[in-house]
Amino acid sequence: MLLKMNTKKQSSFAIAVTGILFLQYVGSILANSHTPPQNNNNPTPSNNKVTRPLPGPDLEWKIIRNRSCLYIDKTKYLWKLVVNQTARRRLITRSRRFGKSLFLQMMEQFFRGRSELFEGLFIGKWGNRNTFIPLPKPDDGGDWIEYPVIKLNFKLIEKFTTIYEFKSEYYKILTDIAKSYKIEDFESGYGSTRLLISALYCKFNSIPVIVLVDEYDYPYEYAISKNNIDLAKEIREFLDDIFGIIKNESKRVAFLFLTGVSKLTLAVLQSGANNIVDETYNPEFAEAFGFTEEEITEHMRGHIEEFAKSESVPFKDIMDKMRIWYDGYQFDPNNRSQRVFNPVSTISNIRNKKFGCYWIQTGSMDPIPGMFYKEGWSLDVLLKGMSISQSIISGGSIESQTPTLILWMFHNGYYTMNGQDSSDVIVKIPNFEIETAINTSLLSYDPIAQLPYAHYCLSELLLFKNNLRYGNVRAAMSILQKIGFPAYAHPLNQEITAGEVTRRLTMLFEIATIKHENGMTFKKIDGENDDGGDIDMWTKDLPTNYAIEVKISALTTGNLNAAKGMRQFLDYVRDYRDSLMQKLGNPTRFFFLSIAFEIPSKVGKAGTASLASWIFLPVNNSVNNCELLYK
Repeated sequence: MLLKMNTKKQSSFAIAVTGILFLQYVGSILANSHTPPQNNNNPTPSNNKVTRPLPGPDLEWKIIRNRSCLYIDKTKYLWKLVVNQTARRRLITRSRRFGKSLFLQMMEQFFRGRSELFEGLFIGKWGNRNTFIPLPKPDDGGDWIEYPVIKLNFKLIEKFTTIYEFKSEYYKILTDIAKSYKIEDFESGYGSTRLLISALYCKFNSIPVIVLVDEYDYPYEYAISKNNIDLAKEIREFLDDIFGIIKNESKRVAFLFLTGVSKLTLAVLQSGANNIVDETYNPEFAEAFGFTEEEITEHMRGHIEEFAKSESVPFKDIMDKMRIWYDGYQFDPNNRSQRVFNPVSTISNIRNKKFGCYWIQTGSMDPIPGMFYKEGWSLDVLLKGMSISQSIISGGSIESQTPTLILWMFHNGYYTMNGQDSSDVIVKIPNFEIETAINTSLLSYDPIAQLPYAHYCLSELLLFKNNLRYGNVRAAMSILQKIGFPAYAHPLNQEITAGEVTRRLTMLFEIATIKHENGMTFKKIDGENDDGGDIDMWTKDLPTNYAIEVKISALTTGNLNAAKGMRQFLDYVRDYRDSLMQKLGNPTRFFFLSIAFEIPSKVGKAGTASLASWIFLPVNNSVNNCELLYK
């Protein structure tokens, strides 16, 4: 009986051991599958719990790691990029200086097998051996190997004037990569892209090649900035050839990853087998570039506490202000809560212990004022944001669309997504840094000085604003004459309308930082019919505000016609004053202002428009108690 019991125990023990061995075997298989490591998103204490020095501008990723500088771990997004075997050719675009180059430097070191640089990071315990294809482990069982890497930075190719110069510089880069891998007899020129891939594949004994491309769209944008449209088209065709060759090397190229600022119309970016997949607005990568608030408070707390101490304010006050200045960038159109801070401005602000415009200094805002005035934008509208077509987000490309201020701002980081409205995407200025920079850019731009007969300076417009603030309309109108606004409002040989004068007056108000809105329609209170009126524009937030109506009179009839227009305006005010004031919220100090311009007659008299007359009418006084002045 005892023998039988021992036999049963031995049998149960054998089954248990077999089960344990089987589980260990399954575990070993899972350890080599594409399941992410179980160390959580937080780096180890050695990387995270001390106040590390902030990295300097333009430091390479490997130097940041070697010097133990602060690095917010983004390697989990590298894991998401390489683990998906269904998409081995990918593109992500972000605005300039948003961490794209640093991310590619990190990717390069990962594929080169620099395991020591990844200690304590999310992907560090995983390794790169079985990233794309199962590879037998060496005797030491290591998880890291070296992949051959072709890393291209097209921003290093500049100051070219022809496609031949660009190709020559590109081939030189390939030659340098071949030399770095000690590939002999490498022939630079047509076909060298495929030749380099083949040579690296052979040299590394059939380990596939990794291709990383930074600023892929820069050559095209550079040609466009030089107004060389033909060169830009040649550049685009050449880029399509290059990426077409790489993406078709499905056996020898394991992974192709592109970053840039905007999406170009390339054949390889269209839908199709093995084509490049645009992941720019994939929610999985919405926080891959820039800093989340959680990342800032966790990794930069010590620095922010020092900042707060220097300002004698709580930690929360600094964070609240940082959120206003630098937060607000959204890359998932369906998730308004998933926002990131501008990385350059955030680090610069904390390092300098001073709030200001940092990211703006890394690029040019020159196109904004020109497009703003040419397209007749109102600053109020621009700052509020608007809806744009979903196609611009999902499938549009920068050069396939008509260049406009909104598109330029969106593709260059001055606008960001802010949710969806039906089939459209809502875009807006992300934060106070961008708003401040746009205001400054518009104030420093001089649209009028470039036109004939115009004598314009900012100080005069600020004086114009101050006169309006305190009801000194006579002085304000004198300034309009002095700076040559009528000439600017009506250049020679152009038709002029009240709408066009209003549009240009709007530009002037923008420069003078006078808050205003354009266009209001209203109906007469207690009227017997549906007749109504409208106001061209009205000011806001001044101690004294104005409802402004623009009138046009012919030069041949002179002041007689202007006076007739003024009398009509008086009747208009009498009938609709109460209705208009009710719609404006019944402000305490509000005035009607009608400005009349003389224009050359259509029979061919020379000259430009001039300020003919204006009428100034306090709303709380009798309509007969007004000031009517002629030029």
